[in-house]
Amino acid sequence: MIKITSAWFAITALSFGAVFTGPSYAQATEKAAVKESKTTPSAEAITAASRILEATGQLQQIHEEMQNILKFQTAMKEGEDKELLQAFDAAFSKKENIAKLQQIMGEKIASHFSIDDLQQLAVFFESPLGRRFSEKQIIIVAEAADAARAWGRQLGEETAERLKKKQLDLEG
Repeated sequence: MIKITSAWFAITALSFGAVFTGPSYAQATEKAAVKESKTTPSAEAITAASRILEATGQLQQIHEEMQNILKFQTAMKEGEDKELLQAFDAAFSKKENIAKLQQIMGEKIASHFSIDDLQQLAVFFESPLGRRFSEKQIIIVAEAADAARAWGRQLGEETAERLKKKQLDLEG
């Protein structure tokens, strides 16, 4: 029998959650993060969204991230916990489970765009330019985040300096 401790479950859930949410989720507004579509996307829309997932490599990226998390956690565990992680990895890697994840993700993407938009996006991401954009996107986001942090630090330092000067002016 496999025993799941609450600490193990919490760490695992947080790790898996990080894979599926990513940095853009953390920056989304609460309203956008919880917004649900009122209509179920058509099969055609889900197929177009799946083409986007394939062309951008998002599904493959999630699979690789999950495997990295599982390898890391498996290396840190012994006994039943390690056995559970290995069993989850085997289950996650099955084609039918990856197809189910693709279906779920496709539905979520499709619920936010018209069928025409989805088809145009799929054509774009399948094009050489779209593939280059997908490859560069993670680098661009990381560079932009670094630049924004540096700007924020500089702004904070300048603001603190102005307040310090203002305080000195009031005392002098």
